[in-house]
Parts: sequence; C-alpha cells; structure tokens
Amino acid sequence: REKDDLKKTETEGMNIRLGLEELIIENNKRLIITNNSIEQEEAKYQNLKKSLVVQQFCSETLPRPGVKKRRSKIQTIGLPKIFGGSLDDYYEATGEKIPLVIESCIRTIKMFGMRHQGIFRITGSHVDINKFEGAFENGEDPFACMVDENQINSVSGVLKSYFRKLNEPLFSEECFDQFMNITRNFAPPHVVSVKQKIDKNIGENVEFVLKARDIVRQWSEPHIVVTRYLFSFLNDLSQYSEETQMDPYNIAICFGPTLCPIPEGKDLVQHTNLVNDLIKNFLIFCDDIFHDEIEGPLYIRTEDLDTGHDDQVQEDETKEANEADSLTEKKQTENATKPQEDEDYEPIVTKMMSFKSNRSLWEQRENKTLERPKKNIMQPPNHVTAPDLLQDLLDKQLAKTPPNRSRSGSTLSTGRMSPGQDVPDGIMASPEELLEKAKQITQVTPEELTDDK
Repeated sequence: REKDDLKKTETEGMNIRLGLEELIIENNKRLIITNNSIEQEEAKYQNLKKSLVVQQFCSETLPRPGVKKRRSKIQTIGLPKIFGGSLDDYYEATGEKIPLVIESCIRTIKMFGMRHQGIFRITGSHVDINKFEGAFENGEDPFACMVDENQINSVSGVLKSYFRKLNEPLFSEECFDQFMNITRNFAPPHVVSVKQKIDKNIGENVEFVLKARDIVRQWSEPHIVVTRYLFSFLNDLSQYSEETQMDPYNIAICFGPTLCPIPEGKDLVQHTNLVNDLIKNFLIFCDDIFHDEIEGPLYIRTEDLDTGHDDQVQEDETKEANEADSLTEKKQTENATKPQEDEDYEPIVTKMMSFKSNRSLWEQRENKTLERPKKNIMQPPNHVTAPDLLQDLLDKQLAKTPPNRSRSGSTLSTGRMSPGQDVPDGIMASPEELLEKAKQITQVTPEELTDDK
C-alpha cells in the first residue's frame, strides 16, 4: 500500500508539473505574438511618423481616417430638432441648406447690430435666449417683428448657442488634426484685418488657403454653405471694428470654442491659440477659401446693399428728371400753339348776392381781382351782423317818390339821408306800415330776393 500511495503521489506531481509547463508555454506563445504585433504597429507608426516629418507635417498628431459618408434619413413626423440637431438632417427634412435660425439671427444683427459695441462679446439675457430658442423649435421667427436693438445681445447669444449645441460642430473632430497642422506649419502672412489683407494683395496663392480648401471640399454641401454664409457675415462685421471693438481676432476668441471645440486628451493651452488663429484666418480669407461655386444662399454684404441702394436712387432721380423735362417741353409746345389773348380781355366775375339788397359779398378792386372783405377787428368773434332791411326799404321808397320841395324850398336828394337831417312830410311812412313791409321782406327766400324787391 505504501508503494501504491507513493506512485499516486508521484503521478499527481507529474501531472501538475506538466500542466504548469503547458501553461507557461501557452503564455509565452501569446506574449511573443502580442509583442510581435506591438512591434509591428510600432514599426508602422515610426515609419509613418518619419514620412510625415519629411513632408513638414506636425510629428505630434496623425491624420485620422477618412470621414465616412452618412446615410440619408427620411423625416416622417414634424420638423427636425433645431438646437442640438444636425445640418444634414435639417436639409434632408426641409430642403433648406441654411436653417431659419441662422438666417434670422444674421439678418437681425445686420439691421441693428453692425455698429453695436461688444457684439458677441456681451452675453444677453438667458431668459430671452431660452424663449427665442423655444420659438424657433416651434417653427416661429421671433425676430421678424423686432424694431430696435434693445435685445441684440440676446440675438447674438441665440446664434452662438445654435452652433455650440450642434450635434457635429462645423470644424469636426475628424478634421481637427489636419486644421491644426496647416495652422501651425502653413500660417498665412500676418494680417490683422480684411482691409490690411486687401492692401497687401494677399489672395488665393497663400498655401494655407489651398490646403484649407482641400479639407473643406470633403464636407457635405449644407455644411459648406452654412460655413461660407457665417464667415462672410463675420468678415463683413469685422470691418466695423472701430465702432464695435470686435476685430477678426476678438471675433475668433468668441467663436473659437463654439465652432472648433478641442477634443479630449489634447493640450488646451497649446491648441486654444491654434484654434483662435484658425478661426481668424478663415474669417479674413473666407472669400478665397470658399472659392468653389456651390448652389446655396449667399450673404449680401452691407456695402453691396448700399451700392445697390445708391444705384436705385440714382435711377429714380434720372427718371424723375426725364419726366420733368418731358413735361416742360410739353408745356412749351402747348404755349406755342395756344392763340394769344387780347390785351383788353377782362375775365367774367361772378357776383354772389347776400341778404342785403344791392350789396355783394365780394368787392372788386382796381386790379380786377376779388378779395375777401376785411373783418372788423373790434367786433367779437361770434358777432353776426343782421341785414339792414329797413334802410333798404327806405332807399327804395325815396327812389320811387318824386322830389319835393322842403319848407325852405330846397330840393331833396334821393340818396341816403345824412345824420340829423329832417324827414320831409309825406315821405316817411308810418311805423305800422314799415313794420308790415319788413315782415313781408323777411319771409322772402334768398332765391326770390332780387334788386327789384
């Protein structure tokens, strides 16, 4: 039995030893294979690194694999998500390459904020921004009825919020390393403004522009159209930096983290300056970078609007001048063909009769023109003068009565009696007769009243 126990113990020991040996061998094989794979990948990396250094690319970063083409989606219910959505999704659902929120914000800033100091640097009210975002999500345009610049900072805040919340930023993570490489190694000549770039005549031949154009061509059409529209607007805005205190670099500081966020694992201090330089160069050279013709809305600059307005005003003035000349020539032709009037010709003056017999409302002057009778300044404004019917009746009676001799033998005049003159006998009627005749005259209508009554 002891011998059997010893044999069993030796057999178990041998089995354990064999198992350990096999395990060690397997682990060694796996380690060798893994090390070989690591060495192979390391060799590939070093080879690629050397080739990039020879081509003057940054040795710290490697280009990422090509961007895969996204599959189109069919929007079935409602509008796509605005804040937090995608440019391509919005285009597939609506057919519009530029979303309403971008177009409305830029239009409003163009109307009221092109000379607003601190635009995009001063934040607006968070309550107003949230309210405006909710209106855009419901398909409304809250800026359509804006009439002043009181909420212009909130408008700029909505525009930055839209680009910050995009599902994929304009300068995506796939292209981040390539943009950092060209910004560091192929920086354009130093210019601080669009005007300085134009004065130095720097354009399409800049190497930064050529390489940036190659990267942009890999984007989708809505992506390119929106980026071109935004940077054309920022380019126009930077030309009012004296009023707004927002030159291209200040605008780049405001939009850098929004348009080109730094991926995780990158050095924030180093790449922040590169991102700001990238946005500034895109702003200054946007016309050269987006040189290819792509169908989509274009931003109309303020100076182009002013030029078009001046041309329209000049055309209107020329048209009005031509119409005035034609009218003048027409009048001269009519005067030439019109027969000359007689010098002794006098216009017919129509007299308007009042309730006073033998008295007209208008008086005729020596120059044969009609003037209104002058008002008595001493009379109150509500004073109304009644017709002198008794005096007119007396004048008629005197005209019909033959002249008689007075007691002194003098002849009476048929005109009006002077104050204090005695009335001859038989001429003045009794008060009852005069009162009766006055009542009859007052009952006559103005149409029946003539000089004979």
